[in-house]
Amino acid sequence: MAIVVKDFLWRQTGDYVVVTIPLKGIPPSSVDILTHNTYIKAYFKPFIFEAFLLHPIEESVSKCTISSEQIEFHLTKLEKNLLWHSLCLDLSKEEKKAAREEALSLVQSHSQEKRAAKQELLQALQRKSVQQQIEIETIEKNTIEQIRNSERCKAMDELEVWKANKINKNDNKPEVVSTDIWDANSSLSSDEDPNVESDSTPLTADDLRPVPLPRACGSISVKFTPREFPTPQRESQMEEEQAWLKKQVEAQRSVGFVAKDLRPEECNPVWLKEKGDSFFKIGNYLGAISAYSHGIKLSKNMAALYVNRSAAHYALGNLQRVVEDCSAALDLMQPKVSLNENSRAKCHARRGAALCKLGMLKPGLADLEAASVIMPNDDKLQLDIKDIKKRLEKCGDRES
Repeated sequence: MAIVVKDFLWRQTGDYVVVTIPLKGIPPSSVDILTHNTYIKAYFKPFIFEAFLLHPIEESVSKCTISSEQIEFHLTKLEKNLLWHSLCLDLSKEEKKAAREEALSLVQSHSQEKRAAKQELLQALQRKSVQQQIEIETIEKNTIEQIRNSERCKAMDELEVWKANKINKNDNKPEVVSTDIWDANSSLSSDEDPNVESDSTPLTADDLRPVPLPRACGSISVKFTPREFPTPQRESQMEEEQAWLKKQVEAQRSVGFVAKDLRPEECNPVWLKEKGDSFFKIGNYLGAISAYSHGIKLSKNMAALYVNRSAAHYALGNLQRVVEDCSAALDLMQPKVSLNENSRAKCHARRGAALCKLGMLKPGLADLEAASVIMPNDDKLQLDIKDIKKRLEKCGDRES
């Protein structure tokens, strides 16, 4: 039940009445105000203040100010220079209820009228805006049409002038024909009337120019730059690297899975690898695993797909899958050349970490040491090896 506020203050002049209500520690944002020309109300739970005014006020010019400590109604009197002997009317409970309901009904109807008027004004503005846009588009369309017509007329005039100049040029130019054509045209039979004009147009020198023959076919030879191996001959692994490259090319070309509902690029293991890499970068590890797995179905000998899928499994905590993929990748990365040493080091390090997390410290340490042989300058890898050795020593002390 609401608590009625009675410790309010009010004062008046000849033109306005000021009513001050204390907020009693309630925040200003929780205050609900309602005003009418004969009724004012302020509700800030659990307190309520309402006043059935002695005389009507001008609601449109009256105002209410809410501060952190009080509410102040600044009410403008409808009848100027009329002093009120009291702020509120002396009404019974039933009369207050009837007056309250009447005020609320009038406020609600007035609010609906204002809302309807605002909506009507908005619709009128929208109709006016649409009409203006139509007029602008019509003007632009007419302007474009005028420009198009003027350009068309200009082009037609230029064409007519060009035709007239060409006719005048042909009339002034002497007729040049070959002897054979002249003899053929002049050999008329005795029945033909020489005064009748021929329908055929006389040929000019341009018409008698021979047509060039088609161009001869040719071929363009292309020479590829040979690959150079910067390593000395005694340390060169050219044969092994060529075998590795050939193996990878065959793996990329061996597409054995074809589905009608797939796009051509979705049947390319290289495209699937790049798609999986993009998924991995944004954290979509399941999508990356799906792309890599589909690529492995298409090409089982492409080691990069196993290497990258092991990274996605490691991110999801599928440690057994990590060990399987790293092992498969290491089996495929034969022979061991400088081109695949980075991938081999990653596989050893990742498989070693997975084995250690699975509790198999000795096999994991062996893989980590194998990775450190390939990457001796990796400080993090050296710290991991030291940590595993310490754990193995502790386990040995406990067993003894």
